[in-house]
Amino acid sequence: RSRPSGDTTTPIAVASPLGRRLLAEATNSQYDILGQCVRPQRGRSSCALAAAALVCRSLGTVPADETAVLAAQRGPAPLLDTKRGVPLADLARLFENLGFRRVATTHVGGLGNAEASEARIVDAIRAALASRDRRVVLNFSLDTVGLGGRWGHHAVAAAYHAPSNRVCVLDAPTSLRPWAGPVWLDAGVLVRAMATHDYSSGVSRGFVVVGL
Repeated sequence: RSRPSGDTTTPIAVASPLGRRLLAEATNSQYDILGQCVRPQRGRSSCALAAAALVCRSLGTVPADETAVLAAQRGPAPLLDTKRGVPLADLARLFENLGFRRVATTHVGGLGNAEASEARIVDAIRAALASRDRRVVLNFSLDTVGLGGRWGHHAVAAAYHAPSNRVCVLDAPTSLRPWAGPVWLDAGVLVRAMATHDYSSGVSRGFVVVGL
């Protein structure tokens, strides 16, 4: 089984030889469905919309792009503007307004013992990835995971590799980060990145598990 050598916390591109080997060994994976649905992020601050559109495309529902995501909302207090970021609670509401009946939000900060929390979080992500009709959208600090940019980010989880304890994250290229692409992130580092505080809401980041 593949184990990254050297600094195990460094992101590993899925397109690299090691990244492809980790993907082949992953037992909890939706990459076969999600990987073919990745599109470049259009807006500079619309990663939440891009993640929602990716989820919709992968499940065969509309809307299929960032602009259509906002227009397709049906429900109270629709999300109208993403220029100042999208807190986790607003992301959950966005999915509810898009007709998702199962929306579970987890704020990672303040869950207690760090080691136990990491295990619970990884278990929750693994369980969701084992289901073909659920999706996981992560909200984390780019700087903490080493992907560049001192701001929060939303991206869809696609697979988990148990031997290396890494999560495959479908990072998408943007005008600010044209080099971005799907990567394997160390799960411990990712959990710490999700435990950081969102400046617009004042609460910690985390993840949302959704299903139709």
